[in-house]
Amino acid sequence: MQPSLSVQQRWQRRNLLVGPPASFLQILAGSWRSECPPLRLGSAEVAAAAPLLLGSGAAALGWRRIKAIPGLKDCAAAQELTGAGRRLVLEDARREAGLEHIAGLLNDAGIVPLVVKGWAAARFYASPYLRAYGDFDLCVPPAQLDVAREVLEAHEPEHLSPLPEITVDCGPDIGLRPVDLHSDLGKDFMPPLDQVLSRSQAVEVGRSCIRVPSIEDHLRLVAIHFLRHGGWRPTGLCDVAAMVEAAPDNFDWSVCLSTDPVRAKWIGATIALAGRLLDCRLSHVPAEVLVEPPEWFERAVLREWAKPYPERFIAQSGHKAVRHLFSDPSRIIHWLRTRWRPPVASLLMSGAAVDSPLRFFHQVSYCANELWIGAVGQFRRQLVSRRGSASIARSD
Repeated sequence: MQPSLSVQQRWQRRNLLVGPPASFLQILAGSWRSECPPLRLGSAEVAAAAPLLLGSGAAALGWRRIKAIPGLKDCAAAQELTGAGRRLVLEDARREAGLEHIAGLLNDAGIVPLVVKGWAAARFYASPYLRAYGDFDLCVPPAQLDVAREVLEAHEPEHLSPLPEITVDCGPDIGLRPVDLHSDLGKDFMPPLDQVLSRSQAVEVGRSCIRVPSIEDHLRLVAIHFLRHGGWRPTGLCDVAAMVEAAPDNFDWSVCLSTDPVRAKWIGATIALAGRLLDCRLSHVPAEVLVEPPEWFERAVLREWAKPYPERFIAQSGHKAVRHLFSDPSRIIHWLRTRWRPPVASLLMSGAAVDSPLRFFHQVSYCANELWIGAVGQFRRQLVSRRGSASIARSD
């Protein structure tokens, strides 16, 4: 299934009217490797791709591709990528020190956290700085969750404590580091955490110890995570491609692919999509693993990549925002526009097959479910509030 056409040729042949420019895909293709494929672009093409590279967190990948090309590295768009790339190189050292500090705090409490995505995914790139990430995703067994939370919150500045995410003060030279703490990976349809831990391996970060998932579990996790968010960020598919190319000869595809045949096909289609869009090498992937992704799937992902900015992702952050509709029902159109889930996410979360013809139905169903959950939650909050007010009135 290795594609014979170049990214540019496939783009022109498909004539996709919505999506990022072809130069954006050409820059990303193979960008995680130690040796990148040759890049033949002009300054105008770099200028077209630069805003999306900066907005999607792929600036370092873009900088790496163009910094050695004399005709490109000095153009105005390249200067922005250069500045962002250099900042990520410097920030990488601080992030590494931050993880060492956080893991050390947990180690002192007898906890060895499992690190997923972000830092752990960056290990599959030619240099860790190429994979930008915002927080540390740490998993601990349920029995250790409360202790881990107490340890980390003890090092959280008081003015940040109301935030849903734990932010640890790692010292003046390292700064504040956000931590997303989990006791399971069920939202990404992963096996129980004890199974993932049993296959994980210990890794030293400075003087601290952490664990990282097996490559089979990690590839499954990043593929499903990419799909669950609608394929909105190209670095998610770069993670998939980097791990696929790093798969050893004894890679256990039965572990990587879900026991659920529907989700197994989603994973297979995502790997095939990495071959299509990013020229991921698939020669070592068994033919029965790969699933030819439907044309709508590719089109939907490219449409997301044309607008990969974080505020879009935050705007789609779930049913909690429904409460704002009760104070201003006229915002329903805005709510639907910002919370309307991409077809990739709505089909996956609904348990539908990758080739399901009922994409719009599942999008409507998923959105209606968000509204219903949010409405029920708001009704309960109002009921509790009224009962509390009535109780205070009676006591007076």
